[in-house]
Amino acid sequence: MTYPYDDDNMTYDLTLHGYVLTPQAVLQFLGTNLSTYLDQTGDANASTMPQRILRMISQHFYAWVYANNPRNKRFVEYLLAKYEPCRQLVQDCLLNEVYYALKNGDFWNYADDEHGFDKKVSESTRLMLDAPLQNGYNLLYRGWVAPVITNDVYRKDY
Repeated sequence: MTYPYDDDNMTYDLTLHGYVLTPQAVLQFLGTNLSTYLDQTGDANASTMPQRILRMISQHFYAWVYANNPRNKRFVEYLLAKYEPCRQLVQDCLLNEVYYALKNGDFWNYADDEHGFDKKVSESTRLMLDAPLQNGYNLLYRGWVAPVITNDVYRKDY
């Protein structure tokens, strides 16, 4: 299989360079129909609200991952897009973040002077990301230096 790829659960956004959950995945795995759950009153384009919310959650998820591994951002981005075990991990993390947002509200827009950016994802997502991958690398920075991802490979098909 060629990665990244789209299916009923996630699509790969070439502008974001990351996966975005589908509303159908949220319904299937979390039992929540975002079209009826979200308050769409006054929204200029209510029919796209679920997709926009899911894209925002993906943006924040990827920003948090890259902020916690800035030295290896290119390699981590490459792994998240092209390495097979990462696709399921991303799906699990995004579902976890949607669940967290549904239960706790707008989780990325509150201030925390003590932890700052560290509060951008839920603790369970942080734990999933902290586990070493099958290839021995870790998506969060732990002092390792990634292989170089050259410009001829970087973002060529992802």
